[in-house]
Amino acid sequence: MRKSVIINKKSIVMCGLALALSAAIYLNWQYQGNGAVQNSVKNDADLGKSIYVNKTVSTLDEQDYFSIAVSEREKSRKNTIAELNEIISDKSASSESKQKAEKNKNTIALNIEKEANIETLIKAKGFDKCIAVLNEKSANIIIKAKEVTSQQTLQINEIVSEQTDFSSENIKIIAVE
Repeated sequence: MRKSVIINKKSIVMCGLALALSAAIYLNWQYQGNGAVQNSVKNDADLGKSIYVNKTVSTLDEQDYFSIAVSEREKSRKNTIAELNEIISDKSASSESKQKAEKNKNTIALNIEKEANIETLIKAKGFDKCIAVLNEKSANIIIKAKEVTSQQTLQINEIVSEQTDFSSENIKIIAVE
């Protein structure tokens, strides 16, 4: 009985994470025009190996995109944290499961802090809107801009690298007009 409860809790957490990933992929696909993305790399030598993606979106879509992306990210995190808290507070869960849940919860908290720092610092560089999405090994930075110069790309790369220790090949910058 105990083992099935632990397996069920793990299944719930995994399903929640899979759902969050699916939502992020769907939103990305939806706002990129059903998969049609225009890649435009400016002065490859200056950019290192980071990727700059330029996509034109109408003003209404842009306002919706930033607000929807932030609310979806928050909703997904709240659900995941609630599931992790259930595992941590479950008296029948193994100590290993509780430790993993605690570790995942701490990672989420760290990512929230890093994303907020990145967004604030990028906005301080003159961008109106910015969303930072951190994964285990990469960062996606979505900014409101017509295009990003090589100098701006380097500034964004520097900010993200300082906050996360990711190398430039693991940083993707997406400009949304």
